[in-house]
Amino acid sequence: MLKEEINYNLSIPKLMWVALIVLAFAFLIYRAVIVKTSEKVYSVATLVEHYNDSKTFGKVIKYHFDGKSYTQNCNSNECRNAKIGKRFLIHFYKDDPKFYNLYYEIIVPDSITVPILGWDEIPL
Repeated sequence: MLKEEINYNLSIPKLMWVALIVLAFAFLIYRAVIVKTSEKVYSVATLVEHYNDSKTFGKVIKYHFDGKSYTQNCNSNECRNAKIGKRFLIHFYKDDPKFYNLYYEIIVPDSITVPILGWDEIPL
């Protein structure tokens, strides 16, 4: 009986690791499908505040699409070094706007107004 309990207890951590690996692969596959099949939308993201958590630090970005506001944490070196209030060009995917890419080299002036549905290509 003791041997069965030991085998059972050892198998639970293994199953948890397998589940974690399966979830990680599922996320990567989901992201790859979104990137491959969804339309890119260009808009403007604003750095709105600093954030710190137990693992990392960076800035919070905010952008809008189709009447909804999206807030994401950004912890790249470029984002950490940028000033609060700066506006950058961003692209994200129409089917899941949480996947984004900021263009730090393209600072957008306050005079530029973004359409509700963003732009289909980079505005010149």
